[in-house]
Amino acid sequence: LQSSLAKRAQSSCELCLATSPLSKYAVIKRDNPHVDQFLCICATCQDLLDTKPFVANNHWKCLQKQIQEPLIPLQIMLCRILTKLETQQVEWAEDLLDQLFFGIDILDLADENYL
Repeated sequence: LQSSLAKRAQSSCELCLATSPLSKYAVIKRDNPHVDQFLCICATCQDLLDTKPFVANNHWKCLQKQIQEPLIPLQIMLCRILTKLETQQVEWAEDLLDQLFFGIDILDLADENYL
C-alpha cells in the first residue's frame, strides 16, 4: 500500500505538492484498506488537518493548483477543506468552490468522517 501511494504521489504531497517527507492519510475509512482510500501528505498538511477546531490558513491556497486532478481521494479532501473554509467565510475558497463540480458520490464520501 505504501509503495503504491508513493508511486502515485511521485514524491510530492497530493494536497500542496510539497516534496518534504510524506505520510499516508486516510481519506475514507474502510475495513479493507485500498490505495484509493488514502493520500500522501506532508507534515504541514497533516498538522493543519489534525488541528481542532479546523482553522483557516493561507497554506490551503495551494489547493488551487489541484482542482483539475481527477483523483477521488483528492477530490474528497478538496470538497471537505474548501467547504470548511467557506463556512469560515474565506473568500478565495468560496470562489474556488464555485468553480468546481463534485459528483454526488464525491459529496457523499466527503460527508463521511468529516473534518
